[in-house]
Amino acid sequence: MPGIAQGKKDATGLHYFEVQLCQQNATDADQFAQVYALIDTGTNVTIISLEIAEQLGIELTDKALSFSGVGTADVGSVGTANVCFILQDENTGDIVKIDQEVAVKSSMSNSAILGLDMLSHFDIHMPRGGSVTAAWD
Repeated sequence: MPGIAQGKKDATGLHYFEVQLCQQNATDADQFAQVYALIDTGTNVTIISLEIAEQLGIELTDKALSFSGVGTADVGSVGTANVCFILQDENTGDIVKIDQEVAVKSSMSNSAILGLDMLSHFDIHMPRGGSVTAAWD
């Protein structure tokens, strides 16, 4: 079912989506975490913090990823994990669930960073000066 989620914008102009994270195939309410995920169109990889992965009891793989950002040295992940992301349409309450392999990184200032691998599931609209939206079919 089609839907649309409205993003949030902080005082510095960074855009976020409010998402639920969970283990893939989770059924227990304690296995969900509500977080604000930074939208980063400059990264190919979606990243979650090690703290969130541990909170959700998500099992990590030994597959470490190396990546870098503008003005930073190469950084690496402590592994990868399979995570379920849930966005909710604020008007209808309909939800979309996306299972995604993500990098898991320690020492992050954000709980999650949505990279192009995740954002490619949506039609993203980022108007100048406005709030970002994500639409899905």
